[in-house]
Amino acid sequence: MDLDQFFRLGSEVPFEANRVFTNREAYIRAFHQRLADHLALEWSVERLMDFQRPVRNVMALSGEGGIGKSTLIRHLAGFAQDHELDDLPKNCSVALVDFADLSSQSLEAVLLRVRAALGQLGRTWPAFDIALSAYWERKHPGESLVRFLGRSSSVGSAAAADYQRRAGDRDYLP
Repeated sequence: MDLDQFFRLGSEVPFEANRVFTNREAYIRAFHQRLADHLALEWSVERLMDFQRPVRNVMALSGEGGIGKSTLIRHLAGFAQDHELDDLPKNCSVALVDFADLSSQSLEAVLLRVRAALGQLGRTWPAFDIALSAYWERKHPGESLVRFLGRSSSVGSAAAADYQRRAGDRDYLP
């Protein structure tokens, strides 16, 4: 029982609510197919540098409120995080951005989620870090990103741990 149910119904209810995720098989198949198609593409330097090409590495769901978009997104992200997708490389990471979540409403939160997901891959991302550092310094002059992350939400916790590990607990980005 979650907190909403507890406060609405009390602790002594004669039934138990189960969350069931059903009737989304077509969406799950479409996600798998889109992912397989994306992974089959050749990504040469020329193709990566073609900024006029259509965006193919972003998937979006839209629709009426309350129809299960956020649940579906979390369900699909869980497949990738738990390595339950056959075509997906084992060294992948998921950056879940759900705009229904108020913490995803700012560009900075989205950037930090993406960076935290990249950090899980265990590689350095100097171009991303330099761009993020330049953006942060212009947007928040004099404010340390590492200190900000330490005071922030779960996104900040994951990103701060990665930054501090890479920077040796120094107070700046690598």
